Amino acid sequence: MILPLSHQERLNGNDYLKNSAKSRIFWVRLGIDFKEKERKEFNEKR
Repeated sequence: MILPLSHQERLNGNDYLKNSAKSRIFWVRLGIDFKEKERKEFNEKR
């Protein structure tokens, strides 16, 4: 089944937006985890 190009583009656009939002959340979480870890290590060193 071949979808009309405009419909297919719309689907791809939605997937792209979802994926970029997901990856942004993932990277933000990763950054927060990293900062927390650094802070703990820094406090232990003092």
